[in-house]
Amino acid sequence: MKKEKEYVKFIENVRDSISPYIISKISPSYLSEPRGLYRNKSLHIIKPRSTKEVSDCLRLATKYKIGVVPWSVYRLVGRPDSSTISCDFVHGKNE
Repeated sequence: MKKEKEYVKFIENVRDSISPYIISKISPSYLSEPRGLYRNKSLHIIKPRSTKEVSDCLRLATKYKIGVVPWSVYRLVGRPDSSTISCDFVHGKNE
């Protein structure tokens, strides 16, 4: 229960203090990676548009003890669950 509250606070803080446009509910294209090794169980995806936004997101994730699972161009890196956030470091700056 405490983890869920921290997760909600984290999402709210990203929207309020960084930008509401860089975080969204996970879309089907992020649910699995091309190799089929991992299934993404994260509830949200963050797409930071600058180095500062990456830094700010990671600072908040640390504050709220939220795991961050990178999404690279080719694959999901790690094994996310519903208490982690996926972070696409490539596509955010292109949108």
